Amino acid sequence: MPNTKRSFSKRVAEFYQWRIRNRLTRAYRVLGPRFQSVTVRGLSIRLLISSDIEQYRLDSYSAKEPETLDWIDRKVQSGTVFFDIGANIGLYSLYTAARNPDATVYAFEPEAQNHAHLCQNIFVNNFTNVTPCAIALGPAEELSTFHISTMDAGSALHSLNGPNQLRIGGARSVFQQKVYATSLNALTGKLGMPFPHCIKLDVDGLEYEILGSASQLFSNPTLRTILLEVTGEFSNPASEAARVKTMLEPYGFGIENMGAETLTGSGEAVRNTVFSR
Repeated sequence: MPNTKRSFSKRVAEFYQWRIRNRLTRAYRVLGPRFQSVTVRGLSIRLLISSDIEQYRLDSYSAKEPETLDWIDRKVQSGTVFFDIGANIGLYSLYTAARNPDATVYAFEPEAQNHAHLCQNIFVNNFTNVTPCAIALGPAEELSTFHISTMDAGSALHSLNGPNQLRIGGARSVFQQKVYATSLNALTGKLGMPFPHCIKLDVDGLEYEILGSASQLFSNPTLRTILLEVTGEFSNPASEAARVKTMLEPYGFGIENMGAETLTGSGEAVRNTVFSR
């Protein structure tokens, strides 16, 4: 399993170098939002671009998280129900829909601007098998405060009920909105959503809390695989990574694959990890 360490601060520096170069060559502010096409593993996908971070997401679509694309290629089949929790502007929902038109995708994104662009991206690609959901997943069903780290569409590191602690330089919240939040148990229970076969979970720090209220979902054999971003080393029993592993093992889930390691601003390891059964 690959375990390539790469400094988080180096990745941030590379992004800002890229941002400066693109500001010299692209007239975002003059031209305004527009759609651009990108080819991802032979599939043509269109994205609404209105910010530097959205342009970065388009330019790095194939390269940023190849392990996520590999996982989708391996696991998504005809008839698969796919939950994309923390969908942002929809990169992996769109790829899943394009890769297998007979899959059913639910894309969960509560942040208002990202959700609006997610909807635009689904619409412009004519995907009828992707349903956008303006719902936050959390440990309980409640009306929550969602903290926004920046107002640029396509941005991340937003958080429920408190500024996100993973961002470089510590917590930051420039805006707040109220969102409806629910648990995975409630979502697939009383709210009546279908049980997923595959879950992609990337919510910048709330993964353990979301999984902690999903016991009924884990007990259902429909769910086959989960890809999530975990923090810390599996060898450290107190880390989020180890606690997630301990939580999932009784339901038959084991580590199938781990992506490249990066570092948070606090120096903790973060990596995409696939659990399957």
